[in-house]
Amino acid sequence: YSGNITVSCFAELTEEQTQKMVRAIEEHLPDVRVAGNEEITCPVCLDEIGREDVAKLLPCKHYYHSVSTAAVGTMTRSAAVIAASILFAAMEAAANWWIEVTPASTAPAGRMYHAAVWAPGADGIYVSAGKDRRLMDDLHFYDRTREEHTAVWAPEADGFYVFGGQSNGYRNELHFYDRQANQWTEVTAAGTAPAGRMYHAAVWAPGADGFYVFAGKDRRLMDDLHFYDRKANQWSDVTPAGTAPGSREGHTAVWAPEA
Repeated sequence: YSGNITVSCFAELTEEQTQKMVRAIEEHLPDVRVAGNEEITCPVCLDEIGREDVAKLLPCKHYYHSVSTAAVGTMTRSAAVIAASILFAAMEAAANWWIEVTPASTAPAGRMYHAAVWAPGADGIYVSAGKDRRLMDDLHFYDRTREEHTAVWAPEADGFYVFGGQSNGYRNELHFYDRQANQWTEVTAAGTAPAGRMYHAAVWAPGADGFYVFAGKDRRLMDDLHFYDRKANQWSDVTPAGTAPGSREGHTAVWAPEA
């Protein structure tokens, strides 16, 4: 991947600048689980990538080990230059790629002669009118800002909370939608909020008037448990006895009232 021009470019950066560049580039590459039985070598660290390992996927469809924040901080300058060169070259290639996006909810019906416009403040796209077999006058909005978050309904508050997800990094802010007021509010809670994450699970606990957040991932898989108390408007870490389910992502959680 790393041609002379790319390497020369990064050679002008300091070690700290190059490490920051590696982190920034990694934010834009998807995490995947390696499938198949073939042996795959990481082009950055040259170690073998095992089956079912979590790795980054380059636009050329090659895998490489994700460089954790801690690991990047300990990289030598030469290693950081090589890693940044490989990743930067991959991102340059990606800039000339189309990617099919599959959003949640219902997409607008197929059409032509319509109009679309980007809304910077809303970080999304409006699509208006057009025609299929008939003229249309509908309006749709595509929200790019967040994915892989959780939402839980709060019966006592007649609304729902949204936590976490990914949008220009891993998020950990908390938002509440009030059904009667038809209004969003960002919640500023006491205590220490869970670290930003995606692919986690959240479940409402009626008797405790709050909800639990378990596991998920940022750059690594997690196994931590947190509770948000609605009345106290406070986060707290939960340390249960027994053996925890272990680090994971993409799981579910259900509340058992009788238990």
